[in-house]
Amino acid sequence: MTTISSTFCHDRQNLSARLFLGCILACAGAGTGAAESTDASAIYGEIAINQRQAQRRLKSGHDLLQPLTDAFSGYFAWKDRLREDYGFSYTVEYSPQAQWDLRLNGLHTSNDETNLIFQWAAVDRADMKRGTLMGWYQVSRTLGSRHTSQFMQDVGIITPTNGGDTAPGDYNDLWQMLSWEQWFLDDTLRFGIGKLTTRTFLNLNRYAVGDREDFLTPQLVNNTVVPFTARNGMGLFGQYHMDEAYLTGMVREADGTSTDISFDTLDSGKWEYAVELGLTPTNTAGLGEGIYRFTGYYTDSIGTGANKQPSGWAMALSFDQDIGNDYGAFFRYSYAGEDWRAFRQRIGAGVQIKHPLGFRYDRIGLAAWWAEPTNNTLSGETGVETFWKLQLAPNIEVTPDLQLIFNPQGNMNRNHVLIGSLRLRVLM
Repeated sequence: MTTISSTFCHDRQNLSARLFLGCILACAGAGTGAAESTDASAIYGEIAINQRQAQRRLKSGHDLLQPLTDAFSGYFAWKDRLREDYGFSYTVEYSPQAQWDLRLNGLHTSNDETNLIFQWAAVDRADMKRGTLMGWYQVSRTLGSRHTSQFMQDVGIITPTNGGDTAPGDYNDLWQMLSWEQWFLDDTLRFGIGKLTTRTFLNLNRYAVGDREDFLTPQLVNNTVVPFTARNGMGLFGQYHMDEAYLTGMVREADGTSTDISFDTLDSGKWEYAVELGLTPTNTAGLGEGIYRFTGYYTDSIGTGANKQPSGWAMALSFDQDIGNDYGAFFRYSYAGEDWRAFRQRIGAGVQIKHPLGFRYDRIGLAAWWAEPTNNTLSGETGVETFWKLQLAPNIEVTPDLQLIFNPQGNMNRNHVLIGSLRLRVLM
């Protein structure tokens, strides 16, 4: 389990990056069906939080915490003025979560994550696309004595139950992203340069965004077979938009540092490459907007000895489709040509209900996955997950969650594992 522990420690960093951009966009765009068709998470994934907060400050909740909402109205008005007058917007996201094996009394894990996500429109404060400095700084902690990988080992599974893991320590802080982004030619061309986190640009999904926003397991919200989700480094990003389609390319250092902003490894000659074709029909079969992404990836070999990662390729599919105004569906598949991770291939699919019981910004999700381990002596693990995200206030979400994992690989005495979760998310 040592390899798995190290792997998911890195994954937490990149899931958070998605979370950073998703958080920016999440507060701005998640609403009813038509509004969600242009949700920023389709462009920025998890770091969308910042833009969502800026665009939809008066996000209504269950009205249970209205006095608290009123108390922070002055603060949010000040944030709006900061954006309008100086072109600077930011979101601080704090999200603790806890999980329990519901069949083994007392076996649990918990962690929290704090993300600072910001954008500065340095060229035109009224239009961030004209030139923006984007940043994402993250602090993550294991709460208690059992981190995610230890919990997986104790429960007897190889599927990660959440994206949090700071092993071998209980604390981690890093720059997930610091880059310049620019749009040209009436938003036809989009470019980025700087420290890049892959999951904020590639293989995104509107209905499986990040482990702090909807589903918890990386089998649904991440890519558990490829190394690019566990890396960030200096690179270049470009995207060309066409009618109902786009083409994306990225080149990034393969052995960059994940903990700070550094140019030390740029001369190593080790690079990774990614290309993505996205189809964006506005009304698929009369159902609504769909986004269909096809991603190819190649990396040079890095590391030495026991830490060596071979060169090789991988591919991934990520589809999401509106179903009218009240539902959304997604499908994800990934395959790796090398044994980089605990899994060789993964397939997942699910749905979201956008306004259950009439609560406009609540979400219910239900999804299933199957994953083939790289260890040829093991058969595939299968799982089902469901969550209900309750929007208690404009900036407070509470999410109960259940995961049922069949054929657990580490414990042949059990034919399934039942995991209960509770997650809090506060956006300021």
